[in-house]
Amino acid sequence: MAPVTYTSMQERMHELGLRADLSDDNLGLPNHTTWVAEDQECADDAVWTALVERGDAVVLVGAKIERIIIPRHRTMLDRIRDTVPVTISIRVDGEPTEAAFSKTLGRKPVTEMRSQAPATAAA
Repeated sequence: MAPVTYTSMQERMHELGLRADLSDDNLGLPNHTTWVAEDQECADDAVWTALVERGDAVVLVGAKIERIIIPRHRTMLDRIRDTVPVTISIRVDGEPTEAAFSKTLGRKPVTEMRSQAPATAAA
């Protein structure tokens, strides 16, 4: 059996997740948090499943930025449109930024956030 190799984002995700689990400090993460590396092919599906089907918050780990995505209540209109309203907080190198903002994400949340990366990073 071949050894498992991880991308740098996966390594970072494992490191941050382990630190969050073992730390005595409150890192501001909600209970039932799903960790997803942004560079994975299945990232869109994993984030959507966690937000919509399980109602879990997601920490989306990028090269230097972590996005903490917390789902809000879905209305009937959100269900019809196949969207989910969320609150997004950004941490850069593990340090929280002041801004948190609301957004509505569709079925491909990671792809949407990548396409709006300059606007998201500035927010």
